[in-house]
Amino acid sequence: MMKSLSLSVLLLVVVVGLVNCACKHESPGGLFRSVEGCPINRMYRPICGTDDCTYINDDALTCAQKDDRRRNLQDEEVVRMAYPGMCNEEGNENNEV
Repeated sequence: MMKSLSLSVLLLVVVVGLVNCACKHESPGGLFRSVEGCPINRMYRPICGTDDCTYINDDALTCAQKDDRRRNLQDEEVVRMAYPGMCNEEGNENNEV
């Protein structure tokens, strides 16, 4: 039982660790933005970005910020943390920082 739970958690971390997020842009026909080629730690501490993407942790958000800057977005367009936790999770919508 414990092995299967550990395996399930590990699988979830690996899948989420692809730095994908549910958001409105960057994925024609899909729901996810992918930021590749940027190393992140695997600690799961979700952060909602100002782009309505949930990032698995601050490392993933930092990767997205670097990607936005590489794309020459204006500073006000670069993704920032909206609030800790998953985007659109009940009770979080008004927690912007």
